[in-house]
Amino acid sequence: MKWLRAVFLLAAGGLTGVFFNERMKKGEKQLQLKNYKKYECLYHLMHQWMTMNEMGFSVAGLLAAFGYKNIAIYGMADVGKHLYHALQGSEIKVSYCIDRGKSGWYRDTEIKKPEEALEDVDAVIVTAIMDFEEIKEYLQKKTDSAVVSLEEILYEGAWR
Repeated sequence: MKWLRAVFLLAAGGLTGVFFNERMKKGEKQLQLKNYKKYECLYHLMHQWMTMNEMGFSVAGLLAAFGYKNIAIYGMADVGKHLYHALQGSEIKVSYCIDRGKSGWYRDTEIKKPEEALEDVDAVIVTAIMDFEEIKEYLQKKTDSAVVSLEEILYEGAWR
C-alpha cells in the first residue's frame, strides 16, 4: 500500500512539474515574441529616420514642420538618447525628459517620472513606440501638451 502511495505521489509530482515547465516555456515564448516585435518596430523606426536623414530631412526640421519648438522627450532608452543628441544645436529646445525607470539628469536636462508635475511644452515626443497608446492616454490626463509618437514625426513629417 505504501508503494502505491509513493508511485501516486511521484506521478502527481511529475505531472505538476511538466505542467509548470510548459507554462514557463509558454511565458518565455510570449516574452520572446514581444521582444521580437519591439526590436522589429525599432528597426523600422531607425531605418525611416536614416532614410529621412539621407533625403535631407533632419528630425529638428521635421519637428519644426509640425510647429514644435519646445518639447519633452518621453523614453530615455537608446532612441530617446539619439533624439536628444540629434536636437542639440538646433532650434528645437528639449525642456525636460520623462522616463518610468530613470530620474535625475541626462547631460544638462532633467529626467522626470511620468507621475511628477510636467510643464507644458509644444509636444511630448514619445520614443517608446510599442507602448505609445497607453502612454498617450496617461499623459493627456496630466498635460495640455500634444503627445506625439516619434514614429508619426518620421513617417508624416516629410509631407508637411
